[in-house]
Amino acid sequence: MFSWKTYSALALITSMSSLAVLSFGNSAAAQSGQCQKEITLQSVKVLDGQGSGEGKLEMEITSEIGNLNQQTERAWKVPPGQKHDLNGTFPPIEMDQGSSVQIPLRSTVVEREVGSDWFVGEDDQGTTANPITLQCGASRLVEQDVVVYGKNNARVRLTYDIKDAQIRTTQQGLTPQTVVIDGSNDPGKTSYSLAASKKIQQVEGTIEGHSVSIQNNDKVNGNRAQGRVSSGSDGFYVIGGISQIQLENPNAATVYVDGQKYGQQQSKTIDVTDLSSKARWESGRLVDANNATNTQNLPWQGSPSDDKGFVRLDEVTLENGQTTTALRTHPKWVSNGTIKGWHPWVELPKQAVFSAEVGFVEGAQNTDGVTFQVWEHHKEGGRTVWNKIAEVDKGYTGRLKQIEADLSHLAGQEVKIELRVDAGDSSAQDWAAWKNVTISSES
Repeated sequence: MFSWKTYSALALITSMSSLAVLSFGNSAAAQSGQCQKEITLQSVKVLDGQGSGEGKLEMEITSEIGNLNQQTERAWKVPPGQKHDLNGTFPPIEMDQGSSVQIPLRSTVVEREVGSDWFVGEDDQGTTANPITLQCGASRLVEQDVVVYGKNNARVRLTYDIKDAQIRTTQQGLTPQTVVIDGSNDPGKTSYSLAASKKIQQVEGTIEGHSVSIQNNDKVNGNRAQGRVSSGSDGFYVIGGISQIQLENPNAATVYVDGQKYGQQQSKTIDVTDLSSKARWESGRLVDANNATNTQNLPWQGSPSDDKGFVRLDEVTLENGQTTTALRTHPKWVSNGTIKGWHPWVELPKQAVFSAEVGFVEGAQNTDGVTFQVWEHHKEGGRTVWNKIAEVDKGYTGRLKQIEADLSHLAGQEVKIELRVDAGDSSAQDWAAWKNVTISSES
């Protein structure tokens, strides 16, 4: 008798960043009989650091495809064991349908030494090169491990996303997750169904190291997918939250989300900005440290010219010159204006840590600075209590500031995160931005 196993949405919340991502509309069609392959440097993960004193790595990554295209991406202060999302997209490569092409992919990683490092010396670097195969209709992820040679070697993993250009457009604020239903190592067969809040795209080729294919019994309709695996695997890109994965005969297949086996993952990362559209946003004028007058509710994706203030998720260029997707929160346009957003309740993973990078949108030189605050709300004895967990004063300096706060004492509890920005004597050009706002497990 077959059995069914259902994985809940909360247990499958996974690592999401706020950079430009996949959606599934159509752009200009490729020429008849041809396709355009798009290659994107998706992320860098620090596998091994350079010793306990070195700490977070400051990297410049140069990618070369063939002999013509190269692009440099920067990833600052990435600690060992953590991944940093990138968006290095190269010009599309045109090729004929039905053909396959091998081209060289060369990656160079330079670890910049800065004065705050324990070991200050020459910049360390390493290079890895290998051929990649391009074929129309085949989407895949390619991983390259690069050893950065120095006094103490580091090792980083670069992930490149390869797909047909016509299925890649920009949808701000959502990051694709990968789901693999792997039936290759288990006897028998299993049927499955998959549901998400946004879109699902089935993949043929390689995804997170798994060889996946599309069969006649596999069906995808918007935000739902269903199919069957026996001796092979099916893979998907998922936009938005995963609401359910259901397996018939679950012992005959293994589920992987973002490359991690279900059961080992346990909600390691929650993207707070993915919840921001459901938050309650309010602006007003502060009368003391925490209380405001003339408060007004703010709409999601409000107008940047609204003098009540606004909250938006936009692709913008930040004061450090990086173009990325960021949460913009402008206080009310008055002296001592404020903006606050109370996000939905979420269950915290073990060893939970809140982190974010904060700063300004490029061009805000006339701001007199703002204060970023983060609060957690939880329940004790049936009543809600709240505590400030982080506060950062920020001026326009050309650099972002990192916020980190330990929430491990609330592991397993439901918590509501409040993001807040306070203006000073003037609210002019207080174009405050939050980047990579997450709650993650340090395990």
